[in-house]
Amino acid sequence: KDVMKDRTAQKAGIRANDIILALDNNNIKGLFHYRDLLSEYTSGDKVKVKVRRGKDILYFNVRFE
Repeated sequence: KDVMKDRTAQKAGIRANDIILALDNNNIKGLFHYRDLLSEYTSGDKVKVKVRRGKDILYFNVRFE
């Protein structure tokens, strides 16, 4: 529901209320699955994030800091 100011997601263009659907080719199955996928990335890793914003599907290239 929210994006932390000056953090990785906001810098990539992800906004509050965007729904993250996938990280790279891994479709998000739920909150715990999302958390587990995030834990696999470290600083400097790049990931393609698939997001639903309203009726639109958007893609963002995110680099973890």
